[in-house]
Amino acid sequence: MRFSYKKSVYLIAFAFILPFLTKAQLPDHVGSLLNTERTASYLAQTKSAHEGLSYIIDKESSFYVPVKVNARDYLSNRPNIPDRMSWKPNLVLVSRSKDWGVTLGGMEFQKIGVIKRYGNYLAIWRRDRKGKWKIHLRAEVENYGKDHDENSKPEYLEPDDEWYLKHRSNVRLGQREELVMQSDQLLSSVLKTSNTTAYDEFLEEDARLFFPWNSEIKGKENILKFLQSERLKIETKPESVGRAYSGEYGYTSGTARVFDLNDEEGETKFNYIRIWKLQEDFQWKVMVEFLFER
Repeated sequence: MRFSYKKSVYLIAFAFILPFLTKAQLPDHVGSLLNTERTASYLAQTKSAHEGLSYIIDKESSFYVPVKVNARDYLSNRPNIPDRMSWKPNLVLVSRSKDWGVTLGGMEFQKIGVIKRYGNYLAIWRRDRKGKWKIHLRAEVENYGKDHDENSKPEYLEPDDEWYLKHRSNVRLGQREELVMQSDQLLSSVLKTSNTTAYDEFLEEDARLFFPWNSEIKGKENILKFLQSERLKIETKPESVGRAYSGEYGYTSGTARVFDLNDEEGETKFNYIRIWKLQEDFQWKVMVEFLFER
């Protein structure tokens, strides 16, 4: 069978653009946040980490470095950050109100002439008045890169079309955030008595734990096994809270103490961020537990 030159050109061209078409076929709202992430990561990898991070912040953004700082002030002081960075989310979610989102995943970073290092990051996002995604809060934790997989497929949690109450009162919005804070306060109280009881009650079945120098731990059962096998006891003190306008997602952050039960003096000070999701029975449960040293 004869194969025309024109047809071969078309097939080669199609094969070239197919990967880009596939990447573009994303859910509408999650896709907009993911594209912002990809642009920032590309700039951080090809230009500089400073340029990539600057692309996604405004005057209200905060970084944990490891203390919480204003991101714009931090970057304007030209901190001693890596020359190159890149990151890829393995979880992306956007709220029903389309004003609030979360990304988390693996990252790598490097000073020129020094060995490459690995870690995970967590970012909480909000839309500014122009509809652009900007960082609200971002934190990182370092690991050995054992689960660093460029070909891993991220999980996309696209907002559903369910109705939500559009509150206008700042008082009422504050009360809604207080419900998330109360859940964290209760979790923190139970943690003092029993980590197993607390996390068994408050973690989602497919929750994720990020802990320094460990790969991402997925699933409540695996998280409980990790804490028991490492003989760790976690105590937390919530300090800040936020909630999506539509109400189904929220976060808390604060300080933590992690005790090594194998060592009487084995205590390490941490910060933490928790991502919460409202369940069908109106209980709040933790989707993500992100712990990093301070």
